[in-house]
Amino acid sequence: MGIRCDKAFSDAEDHELHTRKLTTANSFQSLSASIPFSLQWIGETGNLPTMTNFDMVLWGFIAVLLTGGLVGYFKAGSRVSLLTSGLIAALLAFAAWGFFGTTTSRSVARFIVGCLFCLFGYRWWVSRKFMPGGLMALAALATSGLLAGFDDH
Repeated sequence: MGIRCDKAFSDAEDHELHTRKLTTANSFQSLSASIPFSLQWIGETGNLPTMTNFDMVLWGFIAVLLTGGLVGYFKAGSRVSLLTSGLIAALLAFAAWGFFGTTTSRSVARFIVGCLFCLFGYRWWVSRKFMPGGLMALAALATSGLLAGFDDH
């Protein structure tokens, strides 16, 4: 069956196409019903949920964290920087998706960002160099302040 632009589809072909679409939609609904609740955020209609301000701030920090890990890897060859930024970003992504439940996920995210502020702040204090410890400490501090201002309801 090729693409036909020169003639209109018959009613039988329209019915067959409509039936195929319904079958695909029903298959997707039965597949999504078997997925754990935490991964059903896409929903049966395929629409993404509305992101809250908390989520947007957290995803922004995840992007900064991953960028820092990539810069550390490409500039200094630090595999540890790449690995730890990836693991911590994955934990924060699970929290952003609400994997631990809404309130607990937000608490986990706040705790992780707070720990990162302490770690990077300590590295900045010891080395007296702004890059990378100072920059990441300030980013974590700003993120912590923003995340603390959002309600958990």
